[in-house]
Amino acid sequence: MSSAGSDPGSPGTSVASSRRRAVVLLAVGGAAFFLSWFKVVDYDVFWHLKTGQVILDSGSLMRTNLFSALFPDHPWPNPEWLFQVLLASVYRAGGWFGIQVLKVSLVVALGVALAARALAGGARPLMAIGFAVIPLAAMRFRFQERPQLFSYLFFTLLVWAVERARRGERRTLWLLPPLFALWSNIHPELLLGLLYLGAVIAGELLQGRSDAEVPSHKGRAPLLAAVAAGCLLASLLNPEGYHVLTFPFLHLFLGPAVTVSEYLTTPLRPLPLYWAFVAVTIPALLLPRGRRDWADILPAAGFGILGGIYLRETPYFLLFAGTLLPVRLQALEGSGAFFTRRRIAALAIAATAAALIWAFRWDRLQPYRWGWGVEDDLHPVGAAQLLLAEPWQGNLYNHYEQGGYLILSLFPRYGVLQDGRVQAYPREFIARLNSRLSPEQWPKIVADYRLNLALVYNGEAAGFHPAEWGVVFWDDAWCLLARRTAGQDALLRKHEYRLFLPGRDFASATDPALLARMAEEMARNQGERLHPSPVVANNLGTILLRLGRRTEAEVWFRQAVQTGPDSVAAWTNLGLLLADAGRANEAGEALDRALRLDPGLAVVRARREMLRRP
Repeated sequence: MSSAGSDPGSPGTSVASSRRRAVVLLAVGGAAFFLSWFKVVDYDVFWHLKTGQVILDSGSLMRTNLFSALFPDHPWPNPEWLFQVLLASVYRAGGWFGIQVLKVSLVVALGVALAARALAGGARPLMAIGFAVIPLAAMRFRFQERPQLFSYLFFTLLVWAVERARRGERRTLWLLPPLFALWSNIHPELLLGLLYLGAVIAGELLQGRSDAEVPSHKGRAPLLAAVAAGCLLASLLNPEGYHVLTFPFLHLFLGPAVTVSEYLTTPLRPLPLYWAFVAVTIPALLLPRGRRDWADILPAAGFGILGGIYLRETPYFLLFAGTLLPVRLQALEGSGAFFTRRRIAALAIAATAAALIWAFRWDRLQPYRWGWGVEDDLHPVGAAQLLLAEPWQGNLYNHYEQGGYLILSLFPRYGVLQDGRVQAYPREFIARLNSRLSPEQWPKIVADYRLNLALVYNGEAAGFHPAEWGVVFWDDAWCLLARRTAGQDALLRKHEYRLFLPGRDFASATDPALLARMAEEMARNQGERLHPSPVVANNLGTILLRLGRRTEAEVWFRQAVQTGPDSVAAWTNLGLLLADAGRANEAGEALDRALRLDPGLAVVRARREMLRRP
């Protein structure tokens, strides 16, 4: 006779089950929080935010590319308007912190939904945690402040509702058409939800033929087809109508000359978690004991192929397979000597730990940094401030990656040349700028688009002829150049860098007057940077030391070690300067710091030994 605590229907068992469920959801929610709490690194967030602000201020949808300096009247279909309004509303209420909270809340909700789906399907707690966290770790590079986060959550809820219906709980199916009506105004990847419904219906029809004698299959496919028809009709309730369904694969219609970076082929090396998931899902679907479920196999195959082709679509396979695998792998228990419950649980724990380590340490798809706000090392913050501070004239050339931030920072004073919204510009224009611009093409680009300013990566500054262009701002990432025109002569005299330029080597300079002018430009550059550079500070200290201005040199060496505490060169230079000044104690501390960073510095070690002698 079993005790009350072991009775599956007893209150004690129910309480214990609720506690285990709460622990699972809390663990997955915590992992989701840590995987998504990083600064804004995406380029498109900014034009989404600016669009929402314009819609709120004007009270009407944007129907043309208002942000373009050249094509402000070009038609712009925008199926993501509702997300943009939400983003702008959150920003007005809470700034970048509010947007961060919105993003993290969506990711946490996604993780909780994944874990809850797995538990509802019969997965044990460890399996539910593992196969909710692993997809989140693999998807981390897509956790941007963009509308796809809603698509991931809606897709997960869609799959859950369909799974419940296939288990006989059909009431939630009727919530799907309203979900699709909302989805169609937030993100066009609702098309993938319709594709999932089609794959399940096809799987049910195929399953019905192979298991015709099983009564539970009768009526499933017609019911799902009716719901899918309702979802399709609901998807048309948006300003773009049926055109919203073409957006996920817009790149197929743009021609080979126009590239969309998000539709690059899924790489093998940077996304090992995705391919590992594919490798595990295939045998899990095909090899467990019992009959195969085609309503699972067809969606898994379709989304697996789609994710293998397009990097952007990898999350949908992960989200579908993430709650399919725990139950499937549990079904393998006892099918062989290896497939014991303990071993499968151990593999789930090891895979989860490996996924988290990969996501936090070895994921180099984006430079994620803990915190909230804009990752200003990636965006041209300082250059935008200079553009707003002075009355520059003419149009601005920019790479499309910079366009979003420039729209948010500069519009309406400046329009952008391009910003990555390929459907918002003439196709010929995008194709022209996507091509590699040769020195022969550049003068015609400048003339055709009336360009007087150029914002480029600082390594590209050397490609601009100094007789025609002057560098007026640069930092470790960006360089702003102004064209030498009559209207900008005064501004160039005020801001141009003539000696201290990206890539310029000052080590061979010996003329004191030249070095003094370079030191002035370096000091100005250091002051204009959003974050002072320890490299510039150390180099400036070196020049001042060569000019005999030791007091000023010490100030800059100290700034270098303050802003770059791991700078071996700055600690060495500071220590040697202090040693020459007879300040043995301070010099010893600085040289010791340099030796801790690089024990192989023989000259520094010898000088440190000299300081120890009486």
